[in-house]
Amino acid sequence: MNKEGNKEGINMNTSIDFAHCLKYLLSALGISINRLSKVLNVDGSLVNRWVNGKRIPSYNSNYIEAISQFLSTSIKNSLQIQLIDELFERVFGVDAEGGCNEEKIKKVLFEAQGISLNNHKLYNKESKKMLRQKKTGLKPPFYSDIVSMSQEDKAISGTHNVASAWRHLLGLTLQAHKRKKVIYITYFNDVFFYISTDEDRRQFQTMLMDLMSQGYEVHYLLRISHDIRHLLELLEFFRPLVGSHRLYLYYLKSYDSLNLGKDCLIVPEIGVLSYFFTPANQCCALYLRNSLAVSFYEEHWLGLIQSSALPLVKTYPVEKRECLQNFYIESEDVRGNRFLYRDGFSLFTLPLHLYKKLLLRKEYSKQEIISALDYYQRSLEAFRSNARIYQYKDIYTLDSMHYLLKNRQFFFYDHSGLSAVDLDEEDLIEFLQSIINLLQTYDNYSIAFVKKKPATLGINQTMSFFLKERHTLITEISEPPTAAPVCFSIREPMLLQAAEYYFNRLWQQIAPAMKKKEDIIVWLQREAALLHSSLPCKSDS
Repeated sequence: MNKEGNKEGINMNTSIDFAHCLKYLLSALGISINRLSKVLNVDGSLVNRWVNGKRIPSYNSNYIEAISQFLSTSIKNSLQIQLIDELFERVFGVDAEGGCNEEKIKKVLFEAQGISLNNHKLYNKESKKMLRQKKTGLKPPFYSDIVSMSQEDKAISGTHNVASAWRHLLGLTLQAHKRKKVIYITYFNDVFFYISTDEDRRQFQTMLMDLMSQGYEVHYLLRISHDIRHLLELLEFFRPLVGSHRLYLYYLKSYDSLNLGKDCLIVPEIGVLSYFFTPANQCCALYLRNSLAVSFYEEHWLGLIQSSALPLVKTYPVEKRECLQNFYIESEDVRGNRFLYRDGFSLFTLPLHLYKKLLLRKEYSKQEIISALDYYQRSLEAFRSNARIYQYKDIYTLDSMHYLLKNRQFFFYDHSGLSAVDLDEEDLIEFLQSIINLLQTYDNYSIAFVKKKPATLGINQTMSFFLKERHTLITEISEPPTAAPVCFSIREPMLLQAAEYYFNRLWQQIAPAMKKKEDIIVWLQREAALLHSSLPCKSDS
């Protein structure tokens, strides 16, 4: 490492005192002050003074060894290990490179202890100097451990300027080459949407997608409100981002928490934009490049995640496809109305006889066929039990029906992604008749057809949605279509309410001719008749 790099590492060390270090570790591992004091067998007020910087363990105590041992045994997941590694890298300026977690924690705490005790000596020395200056009437200097703001730190006023600062900070991040590729964003209020136009938001989406394609993780902390407009805007903003495995969404557990009218964009090692409105409804922001200020914001954000937030979505990777199928059936079996939107047709629209034929054409193993048939039967039973009582509405793209009639292919999702199975004329007639039978049998079951891209709500052919009233929203994204889909579920009640409103709006916008049950049945009967008339006549011999 060069001299300049060493100098930077020293500056980083001086910003990590014992109080901040211990507070960060407790927050990262979800450990309370009271719990740590009980383990150490000390009064809680002593640990509280450590965390608040009022006391520092002395060199001749064994507190740090005991704290390190306890904290290392409290690690529960890889995210906590990552946070410990990031703290180690910040203190020493080098990669953590695996190793013993207890040793890493101990080294960090000892380093922070030395810095704090040294700063304490400097503070006492400065205090005595100030006392002498006070007696002699001289003006005291600033404390030596206060970090001045840099020339790049700005106070910004005006909506357009704040939006420009957003773009500038993301632009700097796109140009940077960092070890720590992560971005933290809060969205507690409507500030973001007030400071940006539609064009701004599209540009922000593009920049975030570019960063994720470079390996950045984007972590969003949201406040879910009762404002449907607010939630619809959120859904629309995140729609092009959710296909990435690098987007992480969290929401505050309390609906009324932190309703302070301010939000922030945090890029570790780069900068912070904290934006808000004044009482005079003036949009303002603090744009900070100071490394200590950035670390303060980062630690505060991580603390909120540990103490006050929950993951908003549950993802289902390819290897957990069976878990997703079981959750589909569980959700289908729950009482309540259901909406479905997808580009291809639902599995239960196939009659059992035809489904078995198609499975054989796919050349599945015997066990795969048994599992597929079991999933089909359970899905169909759940549908039958609820469609007699609750409203079931399926929305398919018109292109999917046109493709089916023209190319005679039915699409399957399996472990290898999306693939087509060929149908002959008789298969296709049987499939159309199956849909007709479902519509005629279940009064509460309806099918509608829409164009591939309903522009009003921004749904496209790569996304499918399953919404069960007050229970869950399951989304699958296939982009590119040949890849295994990205699947996730949401169960937060307010967001489910917004999604239900979202799909009701979509249903209302569909032309009557494309959703009226009698018209759909007549159309399908006509297509079946045309196919039947094209079949070669069988001789009586």
